[in-house]
Amino acid sequence: MGKKNKKQSQKRRQAKSLKRRSEKKEWRKLRPKKAAPQLPGMPGMPGGLPGNLPPAMQGQMQKIFDFAQPLFLTGDFNDASQAERTAFVVQGFHKAFSEKDLQKRASMLLPVQEAYSQLARAEQDFEELAELLLKRHIQVFPNIHGPEERSRYTAEELAAAMDLETFLPEKELPREREIGAATAVPAPDPEAVRSLLSPEEQAGLAELQDYLKANYQQIDFIAPDNPVLPKALDFQNRVLDLFRRYLEYLQLPVEEIAAHRGNLQSFLDPFLKESHRATLLNCTADQVEEYLLDYYLRKVEHGPEGEAILPDSFAAFFRFAGKMGYLEAVEPILERIEECREEYAELTGEAGEEAEDEEEE
Repeated sequence: MGKKNKKQSQKRRQAKSLKRRSEKKEWRKLRPKKAAPQLPGMPGMPGGLPGNLPPAMQGQMQKIFDFAQPLFLTGDFNDASQAERTAFVVQGFHKAFSEKDLQKRASMLLPVQEAYSQLARAEQDFEELAELLLKRHIQVFPNIHGPEERSRYTAEELAAAMDLETFLPEKELPREREIGAATAVPAPDPEAVRSLLSPEEQAGLAELQDYLKANYQQIDFIAPDNPVLPKALDFQNRVLDLFRRYLEYLQLPVEEIAAHRGNLQSFLDPFLKESHRATLLNCTADQVEEYLLDYYLRKVEHGPEGEAILPDSFAAFFRFAGKMGYLEAVEPILERIEECREEYAELTGEAGEEAEDEEEE
């Protein structure tokens, strides 16, 4: 393939690589925030505070409730002992933060820490939790704290501590599946593969193959009523589907099976059918090379999984089709695939490096 086509392939790959990175960044920006949790009421008071308390007591308890809301995420309120322990932790934090002597406060927090460690969902580090709760306490009870302690934090920091999102464990972004070499696909045992088909499917595939052996020379890609073309397309689709079943039988990862199928489907149609008026039964090594080194990178929408294993997809599929007797003389095609590997790696590798360099600039 000429230098011009190589350059076109590289530019195409560069654009797609940059597009994927941009989409990933935008996805992270637009990732929806976690919904605020539905909190229970005060321990022993499901749903909130009782309404028959004197106004002064009602106001004081409401403030404690506002300050301590994050702690209600840590206990199991279906368990009476957990509810009592949560109440102890709430009261302990409030009393400790109301103490201005920092040494006494630290001493008062020791039993609170022990009780907190026994709560069902006590996942946050105690020191970090205490720091955040102190900010909430200053925000809700500013008059309890002296000027020096209040000045430790900005108004923005105190307001931010009132956001319950601060107390929820951060969910990691979905990790990208590592993309590496394709799983080795051994040559099939024909009898084992045929057992993946029902008797009716086996008979139908054999009947199609016999028909095409006798009539393939009459195929016409233009005449709308040609009887051979739909049978040839049906045959190649059945062979591809049987290859998919074989990969499932081998227990390949689902993503890898999908990548193999996508790589091959676009080769059969539209590439062979539209570009060469051909089908699987009469494709050539030259056509395979054109697809691998030019058409796929320029015209096929594909993901990184498919791109990483494209030559392996073709080698495994044509070896499978030859071993099963669906294709004759597959050796020239298999040899050409191996010859294309180095150039394909250069095309995809160089394009990826150029995209990285341009993004850094």
